[in-house]
Amino acid sequence: MLYTATVGCCGWAVAQETAAQATRPKTISFVLICQQLTALMLSSVFPFFINPDQLNWGGKIMFLFVGAEFFIMTGLYFFQPETKNRTNVDIDMLYDAGIPQRKFKNFAVVDGQVVENEDKKGFLSRFSRKA
Repeated sequence: MLYTATVGCCGWAVAQETAAQATRPKTISFVLICQQLTALMLSSVFPFFINPDQLNWGGKIMFLFVGAEFFIMTGLYFFQPETKNRTNVDIDMLYDAGIPQRKFKNFAVVDGQVVENEDKKGFLSRFSRKA
């Protein structure tokens, strides 16, 4: 119940906000199918992992979920765009310009044109002193 009330709904919001306008219905359908297939697989297979007379993993089942989480986080790094302070039109223009999703933060949409940000600050730049 706590999962559903907190992070469980984030996948739906992300799929709706980051998909290009033209592919939004197909993206949401794909998310729904993936969610349902994953739930079906886990509810079918999970009892075998924790059952003492089957695989008997017990608490070690955590390692399965940690491995899956690393896989998911790696995928999110490459495919989840930065959409902070962007409208749906801006996101569509970035997609149309062929900008990779992980580089959205390096570009801005100004007067209907996609331009590269001049100020590229890295992590270490916030520790340097400026006179």
